[in-house]
Amino acid sequence: MITAKELRGKFLNFFQERGHAVLPSAALAPENDPTSLFISSGMQPLVPYLMGEKHPEGKRLASVQKCIRTIDIDEVGDDTHHTFFEMLGNWSLGDYFKEESLKWSYEFLTSPQWLGLDKEKMAVSVFMGDSDAPFDKESFQAWRDLGFSQDRIAKLDKEENWWGPPSQTGPCGPDSEIFYWSGREEDLPKKFDPNDDRWVEIWNNVFMEYEKTRDGSFQTLPSQNVDTGMGMERMLSVINGINDDYKTELFWPIIEKLEEMSDKKYYDYYTSLRIIADHLKAAVFIASDGVEPSNSERGYILRRLIRRAIREGYKLGLEKNFTKEAAAEAVYIYKDQYPEVNRSKILAVIEKEESKFRKTLQKGLKEFEKIAGKKGKVSLISTNPNKIKEYRQLTGDRLELDYVKSSLPEVQAIEPREVAEYKIIEAYKKFKKPIIVEDTSLHLEAWSGFPGALIKWFIDYMSTQGLLDLTEGKNRKAVAKCVIAHFDGRNLSFYEGEVRGRITEERLGSSKLEFGFDPIFVPEGYENTFSEMKEDKNKISHRFKALQKFAEGKPDEVKTIEDEALPPHLERSNEITGKEAFDLYQTYGFPIEMVRELAKEKTMVVDEKEFQKELKSHQELSRTASAGMFKGGLADTKEKTKQLHTAAHLLLSGMRKVLGDHVHQAGSNINGERIRFDFTHPDKLTPEQIQEIEEYVNDAIRAKVDVKEEEMGLEEAKEAGAQGTFEDKYGEKVKVYTIEGYSKEICGGPHVTNTGEIEGAFKIAKEESSSAGVRRVKAVLN
Repeated sequence: MITAKELRGKFLNFFQERGHAVLPSAALAPENDPTSLFISSGMQPLVPYLMGEKHPEGKRLASVQKCIRTIDIDEVGDDTHHTFFEMLGNWSLGDYFKEESLKWSYEFLTSPQWLGLDKEKMAVSVFMGDSDAPFDKESFQAWRDLGFSQDRIAKLDKEENWWGPPSQTGPCGPDSEIFYWSGREEDLPKKFDPNDDRWVEIWNNVFMEYEKTRDGSFQTLPSQNVDTGMGMERMLSVINGINDDYKTELFWPIIEKLEEMSDKKYYDYYTSLRIIADHLKAAVFIASDGVEPSNSERGYILRRLIRRAIREGYKLGLEKNFTKEAAAEAVYIYKDQYPEVNRSKILAVIEKEESKFRKTLQKGLKEFEKIAGKKGKVSLISTNPNKIKEYRQLTGDRLELDYVKSSLPEVQAIEPREVAEYKIIEAYKKFKKPIIVEDTSLHLEAWSGFPGALIKWFIDYMSTQGLLDLTEGKNRKAVAKCVIAHFDGRNLSFYEGEVRGRITEERLGSSKLEFGFDPIFVPEGYENTFSEMKEDKNKISHRFKALQKFAEGKPDEVKTIEDEALPPHLERSNEITGKEAFDLYQTYGFPIEMVRELAKEKTMVVDEKEFQKELKSHQELSRTASAGMFKGGLADTKEKTKQLHTAAHLLLSGMRKVLGDHVHQAGSNINGERIRFDFTHPDKLTPEQIQEIEEYVNDAIRAKVDVKEEEMGLEEAKEAGAQGTFEDKYGEKVKVYTIEGYSKEICGGPHVTNTGEIEGAFKIAKEESSSAGVRRVKAVLN
């Protein structure tokens, strides 16, 4: 068993021995990147250097980087998705390239001195080539030289094995991914199938050798870089033979505490327990960066995580405050690696948010139920009234089902999909409420089998001769399928259930069928025929499997129907309106994502466009904000951004002169249009103070002072009086920018070379409170 501490140490020691400078983890809140709320990959803090800037620590770098990723937050709860994670990475800035990178990755993974993984359980993938770039022959040959057979090297397209560029143009290139077999040893295949999810990706080596230009062509870069990433949580699972990341030391203590408090077991409530453990851990790290819950940007993410965890706790019967005690386990797990999490204020922030939310949670849930209850039932369209019992048993309280005997023909999947969709939409128009339509036919696949009770379908839709041909002979392989379609007025979802088996015999005699044949279907793994199975019959039936997917909300296919296909007067009786969602948000503090989740459990939808109109002042939501791909901020070298970035240094210096030395930078966000700057100060600025700060900055601009750039040691920079809020994101060597007589700061750039290059007059457009003891200004160059 290898611990997380040992894994981090081994990784950094390995690359340090090979000439890499070890960098500390950057803060989670990226400095001056308007496109991303949090650092979400190991390479993000290094974007300027991957774009060509010289790094103070040299050309070979390695780190273990803290990351927050919320773009796939809805996936949290499965085995591998996490909001907070650590990324182990090594970089070459124009130094070594593919052969060395892959060789070292292989050595670290397989050498007994390091991780000692079984090389026979490894497989890799390389870029197959296309019209933009050739087959990655160099990576392919490197893996062959390391002993990989061609069966274990997959050649994949750009969708699978290509990185970037981060925006429309910029650096990009092929990558080579490493996989490890997580299944049973006796099932280990000779040939690597990348679609088999038992092959787990553990490391990715990205080779930035091209630049995509404005005309869409790809040019070879003069400096070719290596960027690798290995997920800490997944690697810890793989190396210790654990098939569930949440059972590792990085999660399990939190889950055990939750089990103890709720008296619920992981195996029965694993989804909720995973979500709570993940979200509270992420909340601890976000709060450790000084973020507090709010209704915008980083504070909104923190609030959403805490409130979603509380709601999942409500499902476990945790109706009293529990987040502080559970989050304390996360602090204990990481306090040695990341001392910044070991602050009492962090747990106090989380508990305060829980207390605030709990006051309205139960009332809000009751209000949601009240709203949803008025929306009417879901209609089951069928010719068989007995089917509704099956649906009710499996879906439980999730649906209020109403049986409707339809005059419309049942949807037959053998027909073209467009015809089936047309029938479903027509049924919706008729009943004016969400509907479920079951296809009791069977998809013909090779030799398809069927329960005798469904044979009528073949009489109606196939010729008698076709049936005789199908049932001729015994023990033919068979596949029985059932499709359930659910339409809510907007999304048409298809859920498919499948049972494999065989047809065992033909019976002659007094059958309901005039021609006297009755095929007998036997499910795979059973000896009895389908008709003889009694209790087991429903458990393994194709209908049951489709229903199970439906109950879990996991469709095989979803299609959004355009509004033109429906009459404009038709009310969507299953829809939570934007106004209703806004009222839940405003009155009870329900984030829109929570309303969406509650609605989904009721097979309802939310009119989020209307919600956004109701909430005009609302900031961009987390999914959009987190999807930024690092194209701005430090990587944004547009002239206006450089000017504003330099002006921000003068702003801080002016504040310290006017307000006092207690003022420090508490965060900033700069784009090509404005500065947003947070600073420590207890009071609202007076108009006179604002005017004095503006005059200070404008005097510096008119003075046309050179901006001097120097590299020096961190301690030397401090002794020289350099200011720096984000020192923990740099290594031993840092860049210091000096505007003589005005400012001296540790910073990663970019800057103008002289203050006279700053165009326009500096003006503070807005001043407001950001959080307790922190003020915020927004400034522009007019």
